[in-house]
Amino acid sequence: LEDDLFVLRRYSDNSPFSFNAISDPSVTTEQMEALIDAIVDGLFSVCATLGVVPIIRCQKDNAAEQVAVVS
Repeated sequence: LEDDLFVLRRYSDNSPFSFNAISDPSVTTEQMEALIDAIVDGLFSVCATLGVVPIIRCQKDNAAEQVAVVS
C-alpha cells in the first residue's frame, strides 16, 4: 500500500462505503446524500488535520463528482 493511503471507515460486507453500495441503482436519493455527506465530513477532517487544501480529481456524473463539488 501507499504511504499516503488512508481509510475513512473499515469495510464490512454491508458497509455503506463500498463501491457496490455507492453504485447500487436501488439506492435512494436520501441514502446517497447521507453517504456523500459522510464522505465529505471524513475528507474535511483529514484535510483539516493535515492543514492542506485538497485537489479532488474524479469522473463526471457520479457520486465522486458530487463529493468533489460539495468539498
